[in-house]
Amino acid sequence: MNRVIETVAVQQALTLAQTLLSADSNRVGKIDGKPGTGKSTIAHYLVEQLGAVRVCAYQGMSTKTLMLDLCLALGLDASGGTAATQIARLRPHVKNRLVIVDEANHLKWPQLEGLRFLADEASMALLLMGTDLMNRQFRTPQTGVYLAQLASRIGAKTLHLTRMRRIDEGQAYILQPLFGQVERACAKRFMQVSQGFWRDSIELARACQRLMEPNGLTLLTTEIVDTAAVWMAEGRRDLG
Repeated sequence: MNRVIETVAVQQALTLAQTLLSADSNRVGKIDGKPGTGKSTIAHYLVEQLGAVRVCAYQGMSTKTLMLDLCLALGLDASGGTAATQIARLRPHVKNRLVIVDEANHLKWPQLEGLRFLADEASMALLLMGTDLMNRQFRTPQTGVYLAQLASRIGAKTLHLTRMRRIDEGQAYILQPLFGQVERACAKRFMQVSQGFWRDSIELARACQRLMEPNGLTLLTTEIVDTAAVWMAEGRRDLG
């Protein structure tokens, strides 16, 4: 289950990342989508495939902390100094490197501007990944003016992730690679439970496998999907 299934979205993300790395300028791109559509899975895939560097943002993260995390991800000594010091430290080490900022919707314009500077002045390839909240900052009068340069660098280099909406997608990208041939009624029920979200689909598939393996079952059925769905619901209630 750790192997990333190369869906159309994964292939498009790889193409976008390669475009950023091969560009002579404006090496900034963006991937957005609702929670559970596979953004973080794609980020880790790009790290593995392209030797990219990934950092993950969080609410309230400062520019200095972001740059410290990037230094650490690159294996640099990040002790001491201001945000400007960290940016200066990073400049020689990010040339032609793909830097992925996951959960970028948590960043404010000062952090985004620092990243834009490294892309412009240090030839860093930058891929921002987050929910639609990230996009709102580019549209609001309060922050849009500060992010105009970054928005112009992104241009059309964007990818919007959505949930799987067709049964055939669930069969091709989740069920067949993991379970082999699955009856359409079972595939339909699987998609109803997961609602086509990548994260929920993977979680549901794992639950089905945990049910099947101890009993030596090889055929996924609607009954197994329903039982696994109950497990998921109970687990989420316990966590809540």
